[in-house]
Amino acid sequence: MAFVAKLPTRDMYLQEGQYGSKLHLRLNPNTHCCDGTYEPASLDLADIEADLPNAVDLEGERSPGGAAPGHAVLFGQVKPDPESGSNGFVLKGEWRHVQGPLQGGKFEMKLDSHGNASGFWATEGEETSTDWQWTPSHSETAGLLKGDDESDVHIVQTSASARPSLRASLSSRTDRGKTFYDEMLAAEGSFAVWIARWGVFCAWIFFYQTLAALVMASFQITGNTTCVVQLVFQVVYTCTYTSFLGVYSRMRVMPPLDYVLGVVLYTLGYACFVALYAVVLVMEDAEDAATASSGLYLAGSLLFLAGSAVLVRATVPPPIPMVMRELSFTEHVRARFSMIDQQSSLFWGSMAFLMGSVLFTVDSAWGLHGGSKPALASVFNISMGYALFTVGRLYFLWGSTTADCDALFGREGWRERFLSNWFASPKDMILRKVESENRAFERSASHELEKSRSNLSRCMPAPSMDEHFKGCVPNGFQVRSSSCEGGLDEVDLV
Repeated sequence: MAFVAKLPTRDMYLQEGQYGSKLHLRLNPNTHCCDGTYEPASLDLADIEADLPNAVDLEGERSPGGAAPGHAVLFGQVKPDPESGSNGFVLKGEWRHVQGPLQGGKFEMKLDSHGNASGFWATEGEETSTDWQWTPSHSETAGLLKGDDESDVHIVQTSASARPSLRASLSSRTDRGKTFYDEMLAAEGSFAVWIARWGVFCAWIFFYQTLAALVMASFQITGNTTCVVQLVFQVVYTCTYTSFLGVYSRMRVMPPLDYVLGVVLYTLGYACFVALYAVVLVMEDAEDAATASSGLYLAGSLLFLAGSAVLVRATVPPPIPMVMRELSFTEHVRARFSMIDQQSSLFWGSMAFLMGSVLFTVDSAWGLHGGSKPALASVFNISMGYALFTVGRLYFLWGSTTADCDALFGREGWRERFLSNWFASPKDMILRKVESENRAFERSASHELEKSRSNLSRCMPAPSMDEHFKGCVPNGFQVRSSSCEGGLDEVDLV
């Protein structure tokens, strides 16, 4: 389910009307979750105690100056407000005092399209609630990073030179609503579409090069010209795969280790084949040429075999969710590993390369052993290997597509939208513009939300699980006394 209306902004800076405390609120329409941090202003405890449920005694929290500064966080779920249609949302979740007079409780706020919010908060286990009114802060343009009070810096401070995090293996992913690369590029913001386009562009080049190699092998086209063409192909493969590794190293959240390992093994395999064809062209009739080329052939084939096995494991498609009834084992396997499903395209591409690599390994090992080999054995192994590689290239091309970049570098359904533009009504044009803005917002907000959750998880009491927004509770909410004893100013944020 996607939001029809556009959320006011990714980061909202609000002010609570009763106490004047600030709230930095972050919204993510992609996960339908929200989280925020706020720091109540210095107030007299007698005024606060009068408004607290059950006359909570705050005497132990009184500071020498009679003030009650503190720091708190909130997190919850964002849902459309049925009463206001597409112009409002309901934020429902829990709040926690990291340093303050209370422990925690629940809240519910109605947020309109202008950033005004109203609702209530209540302490955990209490029936009595207190009204909450929030309005946009006048200091929104300044932000918390550039505020006059330097004590606010710790709330959203992140390091621009922080080491990129490593994404967990996508072989365990469960969301079939996104492609493999949609999930892998989720934190890259506006660069995600360019990374995807580069991958699709290279996939097309790889397909045509593999198809040309299949034709040359099938018709037994040999000679120096063939060696030069193959050398150029292997150089292109090696350079482009090396560029993939460079892109991965610069990503905010690096791809899973198993996927990167597979790409590394492929890169080394292509480097072996570059050396192989270079040796054949340079040494030609030298006595050591045959031995060197046989060894490089076997090494490249084994690297491809290992890389394909790793990628098969890394690209296992997500399971099929149970909708109306539980699927049998056969039905589940047939649906999960369907050969005509984009979710399993990278898996079948890796399988095709694995089977082709087996044929190349057999052919290279057979030649190295020096035994008698049937005349057509090499032709069969190499031709069938390239045929499987060609099929794998098509699967890899399909698997490299994302919601913003299909096989022809456009967004999904771009042909239909291109044709319908000639007959589009003003309403359709507005809806498309809103959809485009929401997509851009989701991409840019995803990484910031992951960072903020990581920062908040360092200094959080463990919350009680509420089934209504269980998926929005950041993992690992625990108090770290070594880091949080003096408040968040002592927290080393990433």
